[in-house]
Amino acid sequence: MKKNIKYFGLVFILLSAAALSKDIPEAIVLGGDPLPLELSGKPEVVSFTLQVDEALSASKVPRFELIGNKKNKEMFSLTVGDKECTGYYSAELSYQISKQDRLTYYMESKFPWSGDIKVLLYLNEKSSSRNRHSLDMNGEQFVFETHGKIRDIVFDSYLVVKLNGLRVE
Repeated sequence: MKKNIKYFGLVFILLSAAALSKDIPEAIVLGGDPLPLELSGKPEVVSFTLQVDEALSASKVPRFELIGNKKNKEMFSLTVGDKECTGYYSAELSYQISKQDRLTYYMESKFPWSGDIKVLLYLNEKSSSRNRHSLDMNGEQFVFETHGKIRDIVFDSYLVVKLNGLRVE
């Protein structure tokens, strides 16, 4: 009987750990079909590596949209690309607070396309009356605050891009 209880406890711990960490170990190829990812709304870390085979122009960019609470409908999008076709990427984060107001921020990091882009998103950390989020791309960090929590991410791309090691913790 004690062995069964220990075994049940071990299985329960393993299942609980698996439920807390959503792993998609294989590479996901984006190229026209959006990939939705539902979040809990609690503080979470989303990490992945973006692998692009060619330098991107402004018309061919990978992007992901961060969707806020359904009631206040804040919409966020992050676009990564090479707008000036220089061989270096920069990131643009924009979000719409209301139908009239849209805020846009640029991360002119100018990292070369020679390697993979490592992306970390720290979402839904409480900061006074707002929710604080931060984006880290290859070590460069950008912080922004929202009224609502981010509950969904939609990954999309205009060309073939690989997402490696997508993980939510």
